[in-house]
Amino acid sequence: MKTTTVFLVSLLLLPCLHAQNTNAPTAATPATNTPPRRAPAAPVVSPEVHADRTVTFRLPAANAQQVTVSGEWPGGATALTKDENGVWSATIGPLEPDIYGYSLAVDGVAVVDPANSWVKPMRASHTSVVEVPGDPPRLWEFQAVPHGAVHEHVYFSRSLGVQRRLHVYTPPGYEKHSTEYPVLYLFHGLGDNDAVWTVFGRANFITDNLLAQHQALP
Repeated sequence: MKTTTVFLVSLLLLPCLHAQNTNAPTAATPATNTPPRRAPAAPVVSPEVHADRTVTFRLPAANAQQVTVSGEWPGGATALTKDENGVWSATIGPLEPDIYGYSLAVDGVAVVDPANSWVKPMRASHTSVVEVPGDPPRLWEFQAVPHGAVHEHVYFSRSLGVQRRLHVYTPPGYEKHSTEYPVLYLFHGLGDNDAVWTVFGRANFITDNLLAQHQALP
């Protein structure tokens, strides 16, 4: 009987509790001072090589007073102009098809182009790189031909007592033949390092294309 009584009381209380919850005031939504989200700024493209072989350089530097660009092309340094968003830009050229090293100067300090991951291998990296392609493609450009391989070796120089590094190019099909090949040694210039012949000079692409054109022997 006690169980039945509790059950009936519970049933009678439920409508009352429901009414109390229905009439209870709702909690006020706290005010917020969070500003509306802004769309992320579009990434800066630099360098941008155009179809007419002109090249546009850009650098976001709102607090800079002066920005220039200079490279391995005639004409010396070119001043960039700042827009309302604090992005500096300048267009040069047209340039002859080639691979060019260049650097930006921000208030007199030479820097690499932060939007460009192609940097010339050097002891102190301060030169960015831009390629102006040719039509038809030039010998240093990647083409649809068989390609060799570039191997990187680290060794200990007993004469200098330090660790050194070198790069070795082998022609297409080298691993499939036991033939002895002649060797050409390339030495980099002062300030560069051993990667410059392939990363910047494209010696491996030049050799691939010459072999494909039957203008060189492996």
